[in-house]
Amino acid sequence: MFRLILSAAVASALAWLPVSASADDRTAPPQLAQAQPAVVPSKIAVLDLTRVLREAVSVKAVNKQMAGYREGFQKAVQTERGALKTADQELGRQRQILSPEAFADERRKFEQKVREAQLRADQRIRELERVRNGAMLKIQRALNKVVADLARERGYALVIRSTQTVVVDSTLDLTVEVLKRIDKALPSVGVDKPKLAGAQ
Repeated sequence: MFRLILSAAVASALAWLPVSASADDRTAPPQLAQAQPAVVPSKIAVLDLTRVLREAVSVKAVNKQMAGYREGFQKAVQTERGALKTADQELGRQRQILSPEAFADERRKFEQKVREAQLRADQRIRELERVRNGAMLKIQRALNKVVADLARERGYALVIRSTQTVVVDSTLDLTVEVLKRIDKALPSVGVDKPKLAGAQ
């Protein structure tokens, strides 16, 4: 939606650029010159998207659920690290009593366990990202609708992020109204439970 609105704004801006006159236009009698239609500036509003994505009730709900999942995963990782540390210490003691071949075999088994633990940790990180992205997509869709409806109601042809502006009239800032509407439209968002073991 924002890309479509931005494209319309670009087209409007291009209408302000002077068009180079052809040789025929420069030689045309003044009385034949056609009057150019007046260009009406588009109405523009701004939105502090960073603030919306920080203060919206739905975003806070997602962050709270994600914090619980991360805590569960961290506990699982700590448990695995503790088990690996114990296994490494035991391997060190066995070095004195095992044959070189037997010790090398045990060492390979331990290193495989370390690789598997790292793989699980990487999978957990990706799974956390997946469920969070899914929840944030729901919020983004609702937010797009809120902004589009508000822009249509107030006749704004373009809504841009406040970070893209230097000076702006506060009456053009939609942030507070957008926050109010998104909180009403989407008071909470459920985050899918991560599929890997270790989630709370």
